[in-house]
Amino acid sequence: MSEAGALSGEKRISGLGIASLVLGLLALVIAIFVPCFGIFVVVPLGLIGAVLGLVGLLGKTTGKGIPISASILNLVAIGVSVYWWVAGVGAISAEAQKQREDALKEAKAGLSVTATELLKAYKEDEKKADETYKGKWLKVKGKVEDAVPLLGVTLKSDDKEIEGSVRIAPVVAETDKLTKLPKGQEVTLGGLCDGKVGSTVTLTKGVILD
Repeated sequence: MSEAGALSGEKRISGLGIASLVLGLLALVIAIFVPCFGIFVVVPLGLIGAVLGLVGLLGKTTGKGIPISASILNLVAIGVSVYWWVAGVGAISAEAQKQREDALKEAKAGLSVTATELLKAYKEDEKKADETYKGKWLKVKGKVEDAVPLLGVTLKSDDKEIEGSVRIAPVVAETDKLTKLPKGQEVTLGGLCDGKVGSTVTLTKGVILD
């Protein structure tokens, strides 16, 4: 009876170790072949696997090899996934900063125009305005009408008779600064003119110039 109970306990512990090993292998495969975003799957799997391995290790059994190996494997999988995540975030951040620097350089050398002048040009002759401004970098001066995350900043015309607005969508690295501009503040923003849609003239890759 005693011998049967011992065998039963050993099988139970071995089962936990094997389960931990399977989770560790799965987590490691995901960590390697799905870098960066795999972290959202790998960390939960790895933690569960490591816990199962520790439970197996602390059980009353002489078979410690599988639980130890499985726990280490799960921790390695988590480490690999975290490494890829940090590296990926760093690369994205560096690329975003480069885009901002490139946009600043282009915008500073762009055509200077006020929001009023830009809207007036499109109101009078949209085709001619496209020839002058569309696809070109502009430095647009005007007062902030609103600033909305993701959508960017809207500049209004000083002339109440001119309808419409100028919308500047920011580059990623400039989003936080751009969308915190207070309403009514006069600013000069740079961006690549994308023409007019409806009553709105849109600029992309927007940056703050002053």
